[in-house]
Amino acid sequence: MTTLSRGRLQRHAPLDALQPTTAIDQDGITPFDDGLTSDRSRIGLSTRDEEFRAFFVAESESLQRFATLLTGDPHQAADLAQEAMVRTYKHWRRIRNERPGPYARRIVVNLVRSAHRYKKVRELKPVGHQSDRVEAQGGRVDEWLRISAALEELSPVRRATVLLRFYEDMSEHEISAVLDRPLGTVKSDIHRALNQLRPLLDDTTREKA
Repeated sequence: MTTLSRGRLQRHAPLDALQPTTAIDQDGITPFDDGLTSDRSRIGLSTRDEEFRAFFVAESESLQRFATLLTGDPHQAADLAQEAMVRTYKHWRRIRNERPGPYARRIVVNLVRSAHRYKKVRELKPVGHQSDRVEAQGGRVDEWLRISAALEELSPVRRATVLLRFYEDMSEHEISAVLDRPLGTVKSDIHRALNQLRPLLDDTTREKA
């Protein structure tokens, strides 16, 4: 039987390249030096860009993998991760000392929830249809596809809760902060999601079916 434990979801989902976006300021405009900018302003911008560049290198692939598991579509996940990075950059001065990683993941979750609620994006394709992109990875991919297909049966919020808990290895308190949900609701989401996933991931149940 396949079980979900902390660290169980392996970080080997297929990825498209996620390229850094052009630097933009907090108003969404590419910074422009008219020759009158003070040295202090230039130093501040350089520091912000360097900090964000380090964050991007450290988090971009992980963020896109998270989005892939959340949506089941690597292409949509790349767009979501890109958008999350752009919004994170725009608010970097405010959030850089407040764990920007969870902030970026919250953006991804909110984008997915919005798309699901208003049906403004095309219906998500099962990850299983992407097997030609990762077939060389063998048995680990088969298990990943099984888990991904099972996750698609959950609502976006419960799917995000499970992924933040078992893929991102966040505590229930951290998940509560990221999703802006009461701690008790988060605990209930995890409990109900796991109950829903168990029969989908149980080998015995699948064989009888």
